[in-house]
Amino acid sequence: MKLPKKIIIGSAIYDVEHLDVHEAIGRSISGEILYGGGKIRVGPYGDHSNVLNTLVHEILHGVYQEYGLENTEQIVQPAANGLTTIFRDNPKLLKFMIKEAKKMRKDMK
Repeated sequence: MKLPKKIIIGSAIYDVEHLDVHEAIGRSISGEILYGGGKIRVGPYGDHSNVLNTLVHEILHGVYQEYGLENTEQIVQPAANGLTTIFRDNPKLLKFMIKEAKKMRKDMK
């Protein structure tokens, strides 16, 4: 699965890469965000739903870190699960959001 190369969260820029499957299994993780290292690492295994949920999960950690919000698994995991199902179940919503985000970027120029 091809991941985005970079994700910008506020003032932080994260390189996105696959997490080695052996490391992920050995550490019992699906992904991680390295705030100081500017990396989001996502396990390359599982179905599309698992990879998307992991990416959303790590992005939310980045958002909560960037904006000084409480950043715990108890908060991030349900939010990631909810957003992942919203994205899955509402493809027209994603198209709308992308269109509006492009307009916002154009307005910034």
